[in-house]
Parts: sequence; C-alpha cells; structure tokens
Amino acid sequence: MHVSLSSIATLLVLSAVGTAHAVEPTNMQQASPIPLVADGQALATRIVRLDPSLDHIAAANTRVTVVKGENYFGVLEGATWVPAGSSGYLLFSDFPANVVYKWAPATRELSVFLAKSGYTGNLAEYSGHVITTQYGAPIYIYDFGANGIALDPQGRVVLCAHGDRQIVRLEQDGTRSVVATGYQGERFYHPNEMTIKSDGAIYITDARTGPAANTPDAATKTGVYMIKGDTVSHVITGQSHGVALSPDEKAFYLTTYGSQAIVRYDVQPDDTLANPRVFVDMSSDESGHKTRGAPNGVAVDREGNVYSGGPGGMWIMNASGKHIGTIPLPALAAGFAFGDPDLKTLYIMDSRNLLQVRLKVPGMLLPGRLSGAAVQK
Repeated sequence: MHVSLSSIATLLVLSAVGTAHAVEPTNMQQASPIPLVADGQALATRIVRLDPSLDHIAAANTRVTVVKGENYFGVLEGATWVPAGSSGYLLFSDFPANVVYKWAPATRELSVFLAKSGYTGNLAEYSGHVITTQYGAPIYIYDFGANGIALDPQGRVVLCAHGDRQIVRLEQDGTRSVVATGYQGERFYHPNEMTIKSDGAIYITDARTGPAANTPDAATKTGVYMIKGDTVSHVITGQSHGVALSPDEKAFYLTTYGSQAIVRYDVQPDDTLANPRVFVDMSSDESGHKTRGAPNGVAVDREGNVYSGGPGGMWIMNASGKHIGTIPLPALAAGFAFGDPDLKTLYIMDSRNLLQVRLKVPGMLLPGRLSGAAVQK
C-alpha cells in the first residue's frame, strides 16, 4: 500500500507549519553548540510546566545531566538501549566519525562499539555530499557513518548505513548482513532513521539532502520504506526524518525535514500506514512566539507520551498530542532513547554532546516483544 502525502500537503505543511516557516528552522543544527559544564554535572534546567499532568512524568527538581560534553562528538543522532544481564548499555551513532559508540552507565565507560559503522569503503574513493555548515561543526561528510540504529526482535543491532546506502544487521557472531539496499532496483539515497515493530517489520526514512533535495525525483523517491523479510515497500512519500511507534504499535509518528509538526499515522494489520494527521504543531512556543527548534528524532514512553526536540528545547506531549511541558536544552535535540535497567533515563543527543534526564515514567524495551532475547556483545 502506498500512502502519498501530496494530496494532504496543505494539512501537513501549510496549515501545520505555515508557508513562512517552511524552511526555518530546519531539523539541523545551524549554530555552534554551547559549551557545557563538566561531565557528570547537571545543567541548571528550569522545566516549563504547561499542564499539571507533567508532574506525573518529571519531578520539580528534574535536571539534565551531561554524560559526555565539551562538544566531544561530531554529530550524534541515532540511538538505542541494549539490555544485557541486570544492566545494559546505550548505543549511539556519531555519523561524521563513522562510529557507533557504547556507553555503559554501570561502569561509566565510553568505548567504540563499531568502527566504519556506515561506510566500509575507501575514504579516498568516497563521493558523498560534503557539508561545512550544518551543526556548526568542522567540515564532515554528511551521508557517511551510520545514523538510525535499533534492535530487531531477536536482539540484533540494525543500522541505517549512510555511506554504504543500505540497511545492515549485525549478526550474533559480529558479522554484517545486508538487509536491504533499495527499492525497485534503485539504491537508497540517504537511509536515515528507523524503528522496528515487534513482528520484525522495519521502517526506515530515506531523504534527499544538499543539492539532491532539488532533483526532479526527490519528492517521489524519498519517504518511509518498510522492510518485511525480502520485500521493500514505499509506504510514505515525502522528505521524512524521525520515526517512532506507540506502545501498542497502532500509531506511527513521523517528522520531516524543515517541518515544525509531528504527523501521526495508523498502523494497518499488514503494517502499512494510513490516515495521516498532525499530532502536534510546533510552529510557535507556548507564548505564541517563534523560537528556534524543530522536531528530529522521537521517543515514546510506556504510557504513550511523546518526546521530541522543538522550539525552546525538548517538548513533552501526552498521547493525545497536547504539549504539556518543555525542558530547555543548550542545543537542538537530534535524537532520544530511553535506557538504564529501569528504562527511566532518557538519553538525549544534542548534536555534539550526550545528555541524560531521569523521568518518572519508563520507556519501552524496543521492539515490544524483545524479552530475554540474546543480544550480541
């Protein structure tokens, strides 16, 4: 089933975002991140409480803590929590460095989990698009390392490999298997983010960025692709970015490049997506003013509350799409993942730094049916 956004462009773009805001701010970091306090220390965060129900999620003294700061990384975005014994660890992608890092909170150890995460070829032969201004970072190759990262129902790590333009799975013995390379004979251009359903269906976003965004086929060949077994389907058309599923896997959340809205879809029995509607409009903050920030990655907790970057910091929305609170951050939040043994720590990728915040409501162990599965490494 193919769900096109062209027929609802006014609903999803013009009415939700506004023509004047269609290109600003984008989902990308446009200014140098602010230097943070030392690792392990907390930011003086004042939570903006917009609804009393936020008290159920975040305590009054909630603070964002710096796990690794000082603009240590290149660009962080994709992340997932891996359960292991009584503890576990966070995996997160630094795609300019072509590396997936591992953070073990029990021992407070940061290490390289996977080198050449998204591009396994010879760098001298790489012809990808080079960006010099995104995130205020030094020059880097945009579609180079891995970005989106998730676990499948068997506990295996699955990656969106930017540079190799394919979806890759790490087997239990450490070898890499190619899950998919494209659709109808054409290679993926920029596999970006992903989420995996408990039945094994993999949803990825593929986008055109840089000069490729202006090519004639950019609009029709971008979007969300679903991978089930050996079959790849194009289920949403348009410049798609972050993705997430609701706890019952009946709702699918999507962000798009340059948009200030999160769109919600219904997940059909065959895992296709239908009935798109705006879940939340972020075209202004709670005061009605324009504030820098837009959604990128998305996380959902066990009760269906949704977390994403937005104007003024990290937005917290209830399952109905009501904006109930904002946690200010020093830079735009690119990705999120719930972790720690109780799944009550929300890890935040704010581009150049890894942050965390303790919440009252736990996240989900993804996919939903991942329980007791053996996880490699």
